[in-house]
Amino acid sequence: MALKALFKKNKQLKDQWLKYLKQHLELENIAFTEELSVFDMIRNGLDTDVGKRRLSTE
Repeated sequence: MALKALFKKNKQLKDQWLKYLKQHLELENIAFTEELSVFDMIRNGLDTDVGKRRLSTE
């Protein structure tokens, strides 16, 4: 919940997260829309093979 409050207060931070997720997680079969929350992207990204590989290498 702390991140959600932070994103509400800091739109630039939220935009940076969206940019990071779009560029680096390479989510498969997920349409990037403003309606899709950052948290949905993170959760869905970590559930993909790409997300799991990225986590295992970091």
